[in-house]
Amino acid sequence: MNAGRREKVNALREELDALRSRLEELAQEEQEAVDAMPEGLQNSEKGEKAAESVSALEDALASVEGAVSDLERAVE
Repeated sequence: MNAGRREKVNALREELDALRSRLEELAQEEQEAVDAMPEGLQNSEKGEKAAESVSALEDALASVEGAVSDLERAVE
């Protein structure tokens, strides 16, 4: 890979890494909100949907982390 394309890949990796950090924070905030719910509410439909949101955010986070890793490999 030439230097110009390597720079572009590194810039994309940095952008994704910044998004990863924001997504991680959001997932943590949502998990804290679920944890703060009374147990009865956690077991309700609202609590289950909130837990599903946490799971979806964690899945998205794993995907972004995978993309960052793949981009790092691309410029090795």
